[in-house]
Amino acid sequence: ADDFRAPDVVNMLWAYARWTRLAPLNCPAGLPGATDVVKQLSRVALANLTAFTPYQCANLAWSLAMLDAELQPRSLASILDRTASDPRGLDDTALTHTIWAIGVKGTVIDGARGSFQTLLAEAAKRAETRGVGRTGAAGVLWACGRLQVTPREGEADALLDCLLIDEGMASKARHVQPQALVHGVWGACHMEGVALSQKHRDAVLSHVSRLIKAGVMGTRHADALRASAAGAGLDPVQMEHVLTAGDTA
Repeated sequence: ADDFRAPDVVNMLWAYARWTRLAPLNCPAGLPGATDVVKQLSRVALANLTAFTPYQCANLAWSLAMLDAELQPRSLASILDRTASDPRGLDDTALTHTIWAIGVKGTVIDGARGSFQTLLAEAAKRAETRGVGRTGAAGVLWACGRLQVTPREGEADALLDCLLIDEGMASKARHVQPQALVHGVWGACHMEGVALSQKHRDAVLSHVSRLIKAGVMGTRHADALRASAAGAGLDPVQMEHVLTAGDTA
């Protein structure tokens, strides 16, 4: 591993991260040797961050989060700073994946860093033109809630619009999926100084109703929405009514 170049390390960790997502189906007992390999690759990556481009650091952040690799706070901060040094050079997926990864592995301190705010501002800017998809916007909102971030004026609304408001073909995903909806509402619930506007409250309830009628709202997602409703500015009674509408139909 010590002889690997930066692209080799990033590609290997990315491959292991993707493999890990499929492991429960293909390898119920776990990936053979994966822990030791990931540990060595992570060590090499963190010792040579200056050789990584911002885009490679974005992929590194996502991979390490997916693999739940051990990270020292200083190492995570270095990855974040390196990635945020060229936010416009990241594609939409790399941008939102990085923010989500910092949410997974970081703390409130990381959310307060200027580098995180730089990436958040870029994501919100792209959300205004639907440059990021619904799932990406939901991941950013979740990360902001997880890190207790106070977004700048307009940033949360741009991300919530991207997630919740239908604008014809402008949206990359035709419908909001349950997990994305839960992440967005949970994020709004836990962000400092953020509550859903009436437009967004109406949109959330409309999406919940659609998902209930389609039979794709699982118990876990429904319970998560119940738990986050009041904190996000939703009426818990209205939420319960919509969630149980299918039971009385």
